[in-house]
Amino acid sequence: MHLIYKIIGISICSLAFGYYGKIEPIESYNIKSDINGKVIEVNKTAEATNYKGVVIKIDKYLKVGAKISNRKLFNFAKKHNLAGFEFLAKLPGSIGGSVKMNAGMKSFEISDNLVAINGIDKSNFKFNYRETNINIPIFEVWFEIKEGFRENLLDRFIQMRKNQPNLPSLGSAFKNPQNDYAGRLIEAVSLKGVKFGDVGFSQKHANFLVNYGNGKCKDVINAINEAKKRVYEEFGIKLQEEIKINL
Repeated sequence: MHLIYKIIGISICSLAFGYYGKIEPIESYNIKSDINGKVIEVNKTAEATNYKGVVIKIDKYLKVGAKISNRKLFNFAKKHNLAGFEFLAKLPGSIGGSVKMNAGMKSFEISDNLVAINGIDKSNFKFNYRETNINIPIFEVWFEIKEGFRENLLDRFIQMRKNQPNLPSLGSAFKNPQNDYAGRLIEAVSLKGVKFGDVGFSQKHANFLVNYGNGKCKDVINAINEAKKRVYEEFGIKLQEEIKINL
C-alpha cells in the first residue's frame, strides 16, 4: 500500500507522516518525567483554551498535532512570544513532515526544541541534516517552550526566501552536496524551468519543484529521477532527496 497526500498543492506519495488533524483544546497536562526531566508519559487533566490548531502548556511544553501547518505553528509562536520557530515562517508543509525530515534553514532545525514524538522521548531517535531514522507515523509532537520571539531572525529568513518561487512547492528537492549546491548542479544540466507533466524545476530556483496546476506523484518522481541521472552523468555526484517519498 502507498499513501497519497495533498500537501502544499501537489499530490505526493506519502511525503509526510502527518495524520493528527484536529487537536483537542487542552490547557494543562500531567507530565511524568525521569530524573533528567525527559518526558515519559503525558496525561490530559483539563480542557480550557479555544485556540484551534496548537495547544500550549503555559509551564514548559507545547503540544502540536502532526497535520498542523508550519505556518500555523509560526503564527502561534509569534503571537505568544515563543523562540525557536522563526524559520517556519516561509517553510512549506506540515509539522509531521518537518519533524520526519528534520526540516530547517541553515543552522536552525525543528529538532532543536523538540522533546518527544507520540510521547516517546526525542533521545530514542537520530536527527541529522534533513533526515531522521523515524519510521513510525507521527501523530503529535512536544516542544520545549523558550520565550523570546526573535524578529531579527525572522527578517533574515524572509530575506533568504526572496529568491524562492511563489508557486506551490515542496521546498528544496535535494540536499546540498558537500561544498556545492543542488540548485547549481540542476541548472548546469539544463533542467531549470523544465516541466514533467505539471511539475517542474522552478525558473526562480532550480532546486525547487513547483506545481503548475495539476501536479501528480508520478510527475515528481520523474523529475527527481531525471535530475539525479543527469547530475551523476555530468558531475559524478549522487543527489540525495530532501523530500521523502514512500511507495
